[in-house]
Amino acid sequence: RCRAAAEEKYSAWIQYKRNPTQHNKSQHRAACRRMVATCKWAMNRSEEDLKKKLRGPGVGNKTWWSLVKEKQGTSCQDVIPPLTRQDGTVATSSKEKASCSPPSSQKDEGWKTHIYPHLVSTSSVRRSSLR
Repeated sequence: RCRAAAEEKYSAWIQYKRNPTQHNKSQHRAACRRMVATCKWAMNRSEEDLKKKLRGPGVGNKTWWSLVKEKQGTSCQDVIPPLTRQDGTVATSSKEKASCSPPSSQKDEGWKTHIYPHLVSTSSVRRSSLR
C-alpha cells in the first residue's frame, strides 16, 4: 500500500509540474498526506503483527530469533575497526595489515579474543593438548 500511495503522489507531482495550477498543487499535497498516513498505518500494523506473533503460545527460540533477525534486518553486524599504520593511515594490503599493531582502543590483552575468538580458543586447546 505504501508503494501505491508513493506512486500516486509521484503522478500528482508530475501533473503539478506539467501544469502548475492551484488545483494540481492541492492534489499533490493531498497525495502527500495520504502517503504519509498510509505509511504510518503500515508501520503500525507491522509492529502490531510482530507483537501478536511474540505473544502467541507457540513462540520458541527459533521463532523468537527469526523475528528478532527480521526486525533488525541484515545490516546489523558487528563492525571491526580498520587497522591503522603508525602514521595514522589505514592499512589496505595483507602485508600492511599483518605488520600493524591493533587499534589504540584494542591495545589491551583481550583484543584478540574479540576479533579472532576462534583462533584464540583453538590455540589454547592445542597448548593444553601438548602438555
